[in-house]
Amino acid sequence: MKQPKAMARELLFLATLTVLIAGASYAIVKLVRVPLAKAAKGVDSVPLSWEMHLKDGLKKYLENDSKVLDDKVITAAVDSVRNRLLAHVADTVYKIEVVVVESDQVNAVTFPGGLIVVFTPLLRLTSSPEELAAVLAHEIGHVEHRDPIKQIVKELGVSTVLSMVNGGRAAPMLETMVKDFVNVQYTREQERAADQYGLRLLADSHINPSHFAKFMENLAPDTAAGKKDRPEIEYFSTHPDVHARIDSAYAAAKRFDVKTEKRFNIDWRNVKRRLPSVFDGN
Repeated sequence: MKQPKAMARELLFLATLTVLIAGASYAIVKLVRVPLAKAAKGVDSVPLSWEMHLKDGLKKYLENDSKVLDDKVITAAVDSVRNRLLAHVADTVYKIEVVVVESDQVNAVTFPGGLIVVFTPLLRLTSSPEELAAVLAHEIGHVEHRDPIKQIVKELGVSTVLSMVNGGRAAPMLETMVKDFVNVQYTREQERAADQYGLRLLADSHINPSHFAKFMENLAPDTAAGKKDRPEIEYFSTHPDVHARIDSAYAAAKRFDVKTEKRFNIDWRNVKRRLPSVFDGN
């Protein structure tokens, strides 16, 4: 039978261990589920190199498990629009890439590291390369504000991001991330900031900000005549406050000198004709 002093020491050790475990558990929970208010601070501890590795993993996943279009005409057109915008993005630390993925969703999604994915239905419903530029300018705003990595830190925590980059359960985590980001909803403040950035970038790139408003009106179910019965489009479920955003774009257009506008020399109808048909059964 143990002596009273030995039992007391053992109980004290167990009590101390219990406190330490409880404290560690609390700390882990706080790390993995950081509040949105602290997400910006958390993202500062994620090195840019981690984000680039994460981007590479996401690209490989999309190439292996999604239908990334490699049509040269489409790719050249999208790259031309992207390059015009990037020429006016100052001091970016990202190598921003845009890929077009065959899908049934009308959406555009920005992933960590500067990877922007445009789904074919959204590209199909743009009426001009300037409208695509408007969408990309907004998404570049999310890139430059590091909103995607902030979202991951908010949901998963820095430790999980590091685990994904270093291997771990990378594949299943990447799959979950891709699915989650398709339906990601940023805060109104984040969306407003990305809009403001995008509208400025359009003007700097000699593109009338009204093209953003026209794109939104073309897709919104209740902002134009004859479109009230159209079903809700994914782009508006993940990019809310459509009416206020249209008004903001038109306000920016009033300040834009139309004499400075430079339209793209792209046969947009031909680009859209090369998209996979909705009747292909894909």
